[in-house]
Amino acid sequence: KQWYQRRVRGFTGREFEWLLDPSSPQVRDIGPGFWNDLVVHGDMIYISDSFPRNSTHSMLQRFYSFRSEGRLLSFNLVSGRLSILADGLRIPNGLELEHGNQGLLVAEGSAFRVVRVDLSTGAVRVWSDRTLGAVDNIRRFHDGYWFGVSASRFTSSSYHDVLARSPTLRYLLTSHPLTAPILKLIPRFLGQGAVAYRTDLTGKIVRAVFDKNKISGTVTFSEVCVVGDFLFVGNPFSNKILRIPK
Repeated sequence: KQWYQRRVRGFTGREFEWLLDPSSPQVRDIGPGFWNDLVVHGDMIYISDSFPRNSTHSMLQRFYSFRSEGRLLSFNLVSGRLSILADGLRIPNGLELEHGNQGLLVAEGSAFRVVRVDLSTGAVRVWSDRTLGAVDNIRRFHDGYWFGVSASRFTSSSYHDVLARSPTLRYLLTSHPLTAPILKLIPRFLGQGAVAYRTDLTGKIVRAVFDKNKISGTVTFSEVCVVGDFLFVGNPFSNKILRIPK
């Protein structure tokens, strides 16, 4: 007998099953959060929990506050057990199994790096701290990985690095909910264009696709997908999808 039997009918008429929702006892036990990305591997689902859902502050305010309050969750489809595999992460977002399936690559958005989490022990180590921005999405490729970047950075004068070095300015922009509209304007006027890039198995960058002229209408590539001879990229702001020869 399956551990959870709640079923509903969607607008297509097909049946689907709720695995977890805010009313689930497992979720109540660990506290609700902002679940961002997931990876399914065998009987396990791994979920990036970017930050606790207990604040009036916007996502951008949490992003630029550089808090280490994110978690990586693991959910067992057989037992129904939801647990915290790793915590103390900075806005964990994109997830992907590494080659060999022994670890999980986790994009730490506001730390501008990718960490590796051991699936058996939960141990965290830095896999790459030379990302070209805040990695939003990771996709495994046959000889490496593709990364979609939500906020590019190419020089130490990028607005991300300026905020990282300016705690007073960062506090003013992130301490009050009314400053959220200001943060939305920063990427629009200071962003350097969207970028996606590919690394080898060790994290060394071997190719980058940079939308210098902002043809995509955004500074964000939130999704990267490789199909055949093409790289497909999308974003949540301009409602555009680009197909690029890989």
